[in-house]
Amino acid sequence: MNYQELAKKIIEQLGGEKNITHVTHCATRLRFTLKNESFVDDTKVKKIQGVMGVRRQSGQYQVIIGPDVNNVYVELVKHVNVKDSSNEPSEEKQKIGARILDIISGSFGPIIPVITMAGMIKALLALIITFMPWLKATSTYMVINTIADATYYFLPIMLAYTAATKFKTNPFYAMAIAGVLLHPNFASLKAAGNTTFTFFHISGRLVTYSSSVIPILLSVWFLSYIEKFAEKVSPEFLKYFMKPVVTVIITAPVALIVLGPIGSFLGDYLVIILQLISSNFGWLAVGILGALMPWIIMTGMHQSLRPINLQMMVNPGYDVLILPAMLSANIAQAGAAMAVSFKSKNKEMKKLARTTGSTALLGITEPAMYGVNLKLKRPMIGVMIGGGTAGLYAGIMGVKAIALATAGLLALPIFLSETFLHAIITVVISFVTAFVATWILGFKEETEDETTEELVTEKPILKSEKSQTIASPMNGEVVSIKTVKDDTFAQETIGKGIAIIPDEGKVMSPVNGTVTALFPSKHAIGLKSDEGAEILIHIGLDTVKLDGKHFESLVKQDDVVKIGDPLINFDLKEIKEAGYDVITPILITNYSEFLDIIGEEGKKVVKGDKIITIL
Repeated sequence: MNYQELAKKIIEQLGGEKNITHVTHCATRLRFTLKNESFVDDTKVKKIQGVMGVRRQSGQYQVIIGPDVNNVYVELVKHVNVKDSSNEPSEEKQKIGARILDIISGSFGPIIPVITMAGMIKALLALIITFMPWLKATSTYMVINTIADATYYFLPIMLAYTAATKFKTNPFYAMAIAGVLLHPNFASLKAAGNTTFTFFHISGRLVTYSSSVIPILLSVWFLSYIEKFAEKVSPEFLKYFMKPVVTVIITAPVALIVLGPIGSFLGDYLVIILQLISSNFGWLAVGILGALMPWIIMTGMHQSLRPINLQMMVNPGYDVLILPAMLSANIAQAGAAMAVSFKSKNKEMKKLARTTGSTALLGITEPAMYGVNLKLKRPMIGVMIGGGTAGLYAGIMGVKAIALATAGLLALPIFLSETFLHAIITVVISFVTAFVATWILGFKEETEDETTEELVTEKPILKSEKSQTIASPMNGEVVSIKTVKDDTFAQETIGKGIAIIPDEGKVMSPVNGTVTALFPSKHAIGLKSDEGAEILIHIGLDTVKLDGKHFESLVKQDDVVKIGDPLINFDLKEIKEAGYDVITPILITNYSEFLDIIGEEGKKVVKGDKIITIL
């Protein structure tokens, strides 16, 4: 795989680097925040060789790559400025649930590898001690155990840094607050039997914050507001010294006295609830989670399980719910994909299923899920049957994980406890059941000829024997689309056409057809002509930021219109005075379905004049 070419193609299909405001990645996905997702054609992104699939969720555009995601990310960041995330969707624009998921995902994503490292070391150390019990009394054991424990103990400091990037606050202020929570002075007070401390006669509860999650997330959230306050009250000539002092001196006591104990309380009771579920309905809960885990992963909800995992590793010190369910579901993905690799008659699909099935055995399931099982549909039923059946067994037998890692064959040592044999049986049940279920259910697949045909039809085809003409929707000067000062339009990423510098603020229908899209900000409108041409009229550049101000919509989505019907009125003068470029791209977005798009540039036009010919 040519990672450089893949990265360039992804950037191109996402509207160019100027349309990308932020990018990060997890184990298998590139996670983009885009200025405008509406211009991105999911089908074209999926057709890029090396892309397994795409997802739109929680304000992110996610491109699924598979295990090679880091190599693609390295090439991608050479062309995209990922440090500036100031244009990410604001909290106000995201729903609360989406915002919380985004914060958890963004905070945990970068540190998952080091958490996995710590979990694997602890698991392997437990395996070694099983055969060499005398090692536990040596300093060698102490050193290795400390290497693993350090990640968990100082987890709040790592989370402080990553959470600060999500809350758009100074990460080093955040790390300082985490250091305060973890300071040995408080640990010594608690070890001496004290339960409280005082700060200016205000009593605070002593809490152990090592390995905690919720307290530091709440503290960094509060810090983000205090930093903004400190920015406002600090005189310019004192800001270098005053801003950090004001920020930390206010945040630290609030974190110690209020937010930390609240976060600890929430974490403790969350674990109590989960223990009650495990004690009374554990076998059923693991079975249900095992069956539904693929869909939980698809919605991104699995990110919200990571803090719960960490909390359970601290108290009670093991997990009998989430990781056993993930083990069942992950191995089931492998079983279903392997069944496809044996049964498929398509050479490319056989190869893909074999490769992705192998990676699923190791715990990396998304390539198998998106590239094979979900694509062929019925294998996903096999996955659910396998994951649910194995999950029920794991729940009944109380399979226990003692460390954190991606559940798969390589990470089996994390289940090294008195139920280890049952963990192995869970793997066998999951794989065999999913394999057999998928084999029996079968699947409908594309033949090699159909796959080839699909690739060939990417070439332009003649949609109609007659040419079509597009009338000018406004008065003004027609210019080349390449002169537009926005690469999304100038590079013809989302469509081919022309641009008009308008003389007045009126837009009329350029075709007989239907209104297919009307943006809430009223700055753009989509139409489909009776002959099948899909037209986008985008009034000005970045005018979406006006949020509808100075625009008046005269139609609604699904309205039938004729050439000359009024569509939108806008205040040309006010928009110009607000500092916006009013150049208006007029694009044929489904240009690939036609032989050619010919624009008539370099002339003055009035509404109704011919500006585009479609062949």
